[in-house]
Amino acid sequence: MIQFFIKLYDLCILIMKYAIVANKIPSSLPSNALRSDNTQIVDINKAREHHEEYIQCLKDMNLEIIYVNNEDELADSVFVEDTVIIIDNVALLTNPGHESRLYETYEMRKALESHEIVTYCMDIIHDEFLDGGDLLFTGKEIFIGLSKRTRECGISYVKDVFNHYEVHTINMDFEDNSTLHLKSVCSCAILDDKSILYFGSSRFASHIMNQIIKLSKCDYIYVTVPGNNDSMANIVYANGILMCRRDSDDIVKDFFIDHGKINKLIIKFVDNSELAKVDGALTCCSVIF
Repeated sequence: MIQFFIKLYDLCILIMKYAIVANKIPSSLPSNALRSDNTQIVDINKAREHHEEYIQCLKDMNLEIIYVNNEDELADSVFVEDTVIIIDNVALLTNPGHESRLYETYEMRKALESHEIVTYCMDIIHDEFLDGGDLLFTGKEIFIGLSKRTRECGISYVKDVFNHYEVHTINMDFEDNSTLHLKSVCSCAILDDKSILYFGSSRFASHIMNQIIKLSKCDYIYVTVPGNNDSMANIVYANGILMCRRDSDDIVKDFFIDHGKINKLIIKFVDNSELAKVDGALTCCSVIF
């Protein structure tokens, strides 16, 4: 009975306890990681420094780190978000939208075995894809982008596993959009008394925000992050601390500093410039629960 009330108390004040991360930046990332722009060269040493800073920031958020073993040949394996979705201590191991990433889910499953998490797995079937980067959980509802990496059948798995939440499909088709994931242009901070949704300022990000506003059954605070880089709206939040990108324009950093003061949030900045060259956003590198 005492344990029950402790768990209930944790849920009420939305304490996040764990962050899953890769144990290293694979040496194959600069040459083999998937990306939309092949012209930018990744400095592996800087990328590793940034990843260490990122993990330290998660620790500063009072999160216990769970490391996933990732082999050097798995170039994209630092982006653990795509391989698993965890909500309310229930995990769904995905079938990532690129075949080169399939083995990453086996290592993720091993990492989850020592924790009390109910785990489901997608069937490994050609063209039945789901990337965790396409799922936005608001604490009340789930929004999933129908993208190049996530198909309708993948969304059906989410509806089945997390059937106590409303699941909404977001159409990612928009003019000449080349955005990889839904959360490439948005993210969410689930506070004790409210959820704040962050969006980039492009026409595509507005297209996504308008769909969410129309489909949502709940009330949220909608925030548009200034600047011309939608990925700056991708933040990581846990336990009163908001992680944002240091490698942003001053207008963006000033915006988040003011935003933190208004909402009584601690703002921490980290550098994501190297992983951004291979389409990596802040949420890509961890799974928090």
